[in-house]
Amino acid sequence: MPLNLNDTSPLSPGKAPLPIRQVERREWWLWGFAVTVTLALTAGIVFLSYFGEHAETTAPYWTDPREWVRGLAAFVLLFDLYTMYQHLQLQRVRRQLAHRDQLFQLITENAADMIAVVDSEGRRLYNSPAYERVLGYTAAELSASSSIDQIHPSDRERVLQAAAKARTTGEGQRLDYRMRHKDGTWRILESSASPIQNVHGEIDRLVIVNRDITERKRAEEKLAHSSFHDGLTDLPNRALFVDRLQH
Repeated sequence: MPLNLNDTSPLSPGKAPLPIRQVERREWWLWGFAVTVTLALTAGIVFLSYFGEHAETTAPYWTDPREWVRGLAAFVLLFDLYTMYQHLQLQRVRRQLAHRDQLFQLITENAADMIAVVDSEGRRLYNSPAYERVLGYTAAELSASSSIDQIHPSDRERVLQAAAKARTTGEGQRLDYRMRHKDGTWRILESSASPIQNVHGEIDRLVIVNRDITERKRAEEKLAHSSFHDGLTDLPNRALFVDRLQH
């Protein structure tokens, strides 16, 4: 199932806050609307006050302008209270978004696994500090390169196919591949890719979680080798001979 980073419901039991750009647009709209309505109502109050002083108040159809002024003043007060309430709601959303970002940063910067976010073109949008600890690359060095530049040429096609499948199906993908260390050696990574939805429900990013399993793979290969070779001479043993006959 695709991730939706705009959903912060775990941080709040209420409705999930809006994404930051929507919050900003809503805040600007609310501010502009409040100014427009306040100016219009103020102009109405001034007009009625002036008109009431100069109009013929004995006309049967005329209502005392002071009633209109009091009504408009009450409406302005109610609207200001509504605007204040909306502003407080937006401030609450901002605090929740800030808390979510701090939590995400705390998790990613202290995780042993390497965490990255890439867009649909393979550009790196985020790289956790673990990349430098494990592979030697700084965040600036990784951001200046494509997400497949450091992947072994023989593994690139599999990685691209897995990424494409994650974007088209919305399902996470897992695979192992080799990635070049800054010193030129190759490390074996166990990788999982999870698609992320934008505010329109479209998958436009992937969260990549990589774990270095080089030592584990070497230990497995060494164990497999020792199972079929003599410990002293390193020559093939009877187990290897039987295995070859069976297969």
